[in-house]
Amino acid sequence: MRSCSVYGLVVSEDRGVILLIVVAIAFIFVGRRLQRTIDLYGRWRKAIADLQGARASLPGIRKDFRGGFFTLVKVGLVGAFLIWAASNIDVLTS
Repeated sequence: MRSCSVYGLVVSEDRGVILLIVVAIAFIFVGRRLQRTIDLYGRWRKAIADLQGARASLPGIRKDFRGGFFTLVKVGLVGAFLIWAASNIDVLTS
């Protein structure tokens, strides 16, 4: 099995490619969740600006915003894990 250097870390080519693909897919997933959270936050701000309409729809939007906030926290945790995994790729592949 041949080895290569990725960002200064020596890993086997097969494991390194697979791990980079998994990390890329995870970043795409995290980015989509982050975009959804940003969109929900925009909807929430718009609803607050329109107080007359917001009184009727505030509980539902508040629930969506809380869900989006917790999604943002989850995205942060996943991002931190991915950074940790990328920095410790040599330990993970040995």
